[in-house]
Amino acid sequence: MLRALIFIPLFCVVSSGLARAESFNLVELFVSQNCPACPAAQENLVELQETDGPFIPLIWVIDYWDYVDEPDPMAIPESSTRQRVYADSLGIRGPYTPQLIVNGVAHVAGNRKRRVRSLLAEQRDLLEGEESIATLDATSSSVSITGTEDAGPQELWVMALGPMQRYGLDMPNAVMKVTGPFYWAGGEMEIDYTCDHRCVAVLQGIDRGPVSAVLAFEGEPPT
Repeated sequence: MLRALIFIPLFCVVSSGLARAESFNLVELFVSQNCPACPAAQENLVELQETDGPFIPLIWVIDYWDYVDEPDPMAIPESSTRQRVYADSLGIRGPYTPQLIVNGVAHVAGNRKRRVRSLLAEQRDLLEGEESIATLDATSSSVSITGTEDAGPQELWVMALGPMQRYGLDMPNAVMKVTGPFYWAGGEMEIDYTCDHRCVAVLQGIDRGPVSAVLAFEGEPPT
């Protein structure tokens, strides 16, 4: 079995199948090296993991600011696409940086620490005691979902993560590769997926809707 974990600064290993009923937040931060407010947002993310966690952070490096200066070498097109779909889902005019989205349902400027902290607390309270529709798990070669039969349409994404060293910060949770979506509507489902290092699986509503379950896990590097 792969190791499942919550993303906290030291990446301690805990039990697998992290779902909404357990009050874990998925925090997605959209950044670019050409965004002047992004260093503060990433510093906030590191600090808030220590003071306001646990939550699972993902850093998405977008490419639509590449025309401003040198292209960001860590940008992937999937980051910009994901954020634009979120804009439609959240009913806002368009994407911005540093945008921070929690559980696929609420957003705030990531450099505004007080507002981020308030949003995290709000989401934690909303999830408290909520019944989960699904649980995620992983083996050495697959990711699986087990849930209620009438869950309704959901999309499963799996992201491979890598390290990011910027602004004096060492952050191991930048999205490097995206696989999906796979569609699930209840019951049991298993997909083939091999995690070479560190990965996150996210189950959420269609077109980047609310997050239903999230699993962070580590695989084995190829020999």
